[in-house]
Amino acid sequence: MNDPVANAVPPRVSVDGPDYECSPIVIDKRTTILLSCHMQNDLVNPKGKLKVFWSQAVQTGTVKQAARALNAAREEGLMVWHLNTFHRRGYPEYGPPPLPEQCAWIKKEGALLQGSWGCEIVEELKPVGEEPTVFSPTVSGLAQGDMASLLQCWGIRTVILMGVSTGSVITGTTIDLKDHNFRVIILGDCCSARNWEEHNFMLKYILKQWAEISNVDHFFEALK
Repeated sequence: MNDPVANAVPPRVSVDGPDYECSPIVIDKRTTILLSCHMQNDLVNPKGKLKVFWSQAVQTGTVKQAARALNAAREEGLMVWHLNTFHRRGYPEYGPPPLPEQCAWIKKEGALLQGSWGCEIVEELKPVGEEPTVFSPTVSGLAQGDMASLLQCWGIRTVILMGVSTGSVITGTTIDLKDHNFRVIILGDCCSARNWEEHNFMLKYILKQWAEISNVDHFFEALK
């Protein structure tokens, strides 16, 4: 018997460049924030412990693009927030072994420990003035933290995401925000993952189910 599922050709995704569609956006600056996610030294600094993420972020220009977005948001009066992850010694947030692959790797490298240099935001993207930083040790910025209540307190309805990585915090936070009835926009060229293939696949096939996929140039237009 011919099994159409078994014989299906898997979707092709670029492994060496952007391969997803970006759309123009319209925003209300009074009820929108730009959320910079996990732009921390261990992830996007060349001296960080999780070099696979830094390597891809360099190749894609993630930090440079994110800095452009931050500067534009500040100039146009859009609220900027920052989301940091962290772990306590022993990584109790992960629970007992066996651990999933990425959790085991982060623990082995001793990365993103609370209070360490690796847990700090990279110099190019550090908060300015009274820009708040929210904290969550999970792949969702809303889990085990107070982000949801803070967003509601500030009357936020739209959250624009950028950060590292696309397949982790961007995905987890997108789904959680959507489940809380927030509008989600992702600036694809201000994000990166472990490789192009993962980044492209998530934006081309998965994240567009819950978020609008855009880029920094469309973001500039929306701020005008």
